[in-house]
Amino acid sequence: MQPLFVSIHHNACPGGYGSEVLCIKDNYQGGLSTKVGQAILNELASIGLKNRGVKDRRDLYVINNTSMPALIVECVFVDNSSDMANYNPEKSAAAIYKGICTAFALPENQEPSTNDEEYYIVKYGNTLWGISKRFNTTVDKLVALNNIANRNLINVGQKLRVK
Repeated sequence: MQPLFVSIHHNACPGGYGSEVLCIKDNYQGGLSTKVGQAILNELASIGLKNRGVKDRRDLYVINNTSMPALIVECVFVDNSSDMANYNPEKSAAAIYKGICTAFALPENQEPSTNDEEYYIVKYGNTLWGISKRFNTTVDKLVALNNIANRNLINVGQKLRVK
């Protein structure tokens, strides 16, 4: 699955109502953020929130300074009593999740990965002892997980399995 930055917010503007998605339309990977945004808004509309559409917002720092498709989901207007009366955080979260699954053609009931492997890239000054303390493990476990022949020698840029 491709990386995607999603930030969830609540809007405020006198007279505003409904849900909208803010992104740089059609910017990355064939307009992925637009496609995901539309899918999310369709799901939010299905739980009773008005679909205000996907808006092109190149002026927003958070979405303009990411290196991946990025979007801001504005669920409701907090200063609109009707929006807030219809707002349910759990249903909204489920709708956002369902919209992302739809956009990526993922099954909604997909089990979380049981692959608990975790990796760390060695930086200048790192030692196995320091890395073991950082990841709450032991030097012996790091040596075994990574088939390290010389426990006193690791290299900058080396990818170590830590879990």
